[in-house]
Amino acid sequence: MNKKGLSVITLIILFLLPLASQAFTTEKSLVPGEFCAAYREADAGWRIEGAFVTTNDIEFFICDMSNYTAWRSQGTFVRYNYSDSTLGGLISFTVPYESVWYVVFSDIEVRGIDNMEVEVNYIDQSNVTQTQVSWISQSPEIDILLIGFVGVVAIIGFLGILIVLRKVSRRH
Repeated sequence: MNKKGLSVITLIILFLLPLASQAFTTEKSLVPGEFCAAYREADAGWRIEGAFVTTNDIEFFICDMSNYTAWRSQGTFVRYNYSDSTLGGLISFTVPYESVWYVVFSDIEVRGIDNMEVEVNYIDQSNVTQTQVSWISQSPEIDILLIGFVGVVAIIGFLGILIVLRKVSRRH
């Protein structure tokens, strides 16, 4: 089946999932290079289920907290249900051990995502959907802007000190 057909099926399934059990649902756009993730602490035996569909290919995976941290620092990490280029799919994962578990969607093509629809459910051993799911979204442009801002402030501060020192040395 082609990617467009899979995306249509995923979108249909996404809307057919019961609305009462939705723990994390979003419609979102991603700027080029941005990622977003749902995360929650979960015990062994919990299930992470849902579906997602996007307008452009994304990288998708599930990982625990230590592997998420390693991924963010560009280190070696372990990921589950990995796809390096997908327009969408169903999410079905059983948590192997207690940790904070991340469901990550990353714009690997750095083209931006016009629209992404996501539903993620964390379901405990009693088959109850847990509703307290957190969200993180970060764009690399924010990091670059922050570094640029700090650099500009440092340069202006340095130039200000030089000007003051120069004026002080002229007086003496």
